[in-house]
Amino acid sequence: MISNLFLVLATVAMTCLNGCVGMVTSGGGNPPGGAPAITVGGLLAGQVSSNSAQINWTSNVPGDSQVDYGTTSAYGTSTPLDSTLVTSHSVSLSSLSASTTYHYRAKSKDASRNSAASGDATFTTSAAPDMTPPTISMTAPAAGAVVSGTVSVSAGAEDNIGVTGVQFLLDGAPLGIEDTTAPYAVAWDTTTAANGTHLLSARARDAAANAGTAAEIAVTVSNDRTPPAITGVTSATVTATSASILWTTDEPADAQVEYGERNYRMAIGDSNFAVNGEFTEDGSIFALVGGNVLDARVIEADRNIYIFTMGIRYVIAYNDPLDVDAEHVGKEGSFLAPMPGRVV
Repeated sequence: MISNLFLVLATVAMTCLNGCVGMVTSGGGNPPGGAPAITVGGLLAGQVSSNSAQINWTSNVPGDSQVDYGTTSAYGTSTPLDSTLVTSHSVSLSSLSASTTYHYRAKSKDASRNSAASGDATFTTSAAPDMTPPTISMTAPAAGAVVSGTVSVSAGAEDNIGVTGVQFLLDGAPLGIEDTTAPYAVAWDTTTAANGTHLLSARARDAAANAGTAAEIAVTVSNDRTPPAITGVTSATVTATSASILWTTDEPADAQVEYGERNYRMAIGDSNFAVNGEFTEDGSIFALVGGNVLDARVIEADRNIYIFTMGIRYVIAYNDPLDVDAEHVGKEGSFLAPMPGRVV
């Protein structure tokens, strides 16, 4: 009877040795034959973005690769099994949510189906990139406005994160420099633009280089480009050291008088006179000829000097090109012709 019991035990022992190899897992010691149990280590989450990550780890013996992951330590999602047996493992996770903490663990099985799993670890995805452009609209001047002189051009801009700057546009070209501080505005000197219709707009940008452009508005530039006409130039209260110069213009205008001594030589007949006097902006001169004060007018053109004097409009000139059709052609510095009624 003892011999029968020994036979049964020996049979069970031989059966276990022949059929239980595939049941060995990590944590259970080395499998039969002296091969080491598979272990994993060096777990690391890399290349983490707003919607993806790459999980890396190593194993002591070649094994396959798989990752469990989810927003809790219960995971809930597993990557497809990569059956390639390697010791350096890398698995990519995709379609993740931005700004979210994920739990994960790595798993590997060797050729004998022994398995090992890492402990729980976490990583957090980055915020989603800003893809939203700012919104912007023109606030001044009003569409269809008639503008002149210097006017303020302004716009209102908003962004989901923040506006970095606003560049105003005139007919599609930059108007002034970029304004980086709200309220956004630029001074426009309309005299630098031709009279007529012009288009105003503005472009807003954010820190992520998203840009939004305001709808264009049309305005009409209308500046007075005709200089005032000066008439009635007279002098008053003339003393040895001062004088008042009076005149009128056909529209409101500022006032300025240029004056100073001018020295000329002019010849009338056989006489040669020195001409000195006070020169004003409109070309008048109180000429002193032979000690007499003459009402003269000076015109300078093409480096020539022409003097009209005594109301008779005698022309004293250095080869006056205006008088090539005169009755007499004078020599340089000579009297050319008395031309009553001649208007230059």
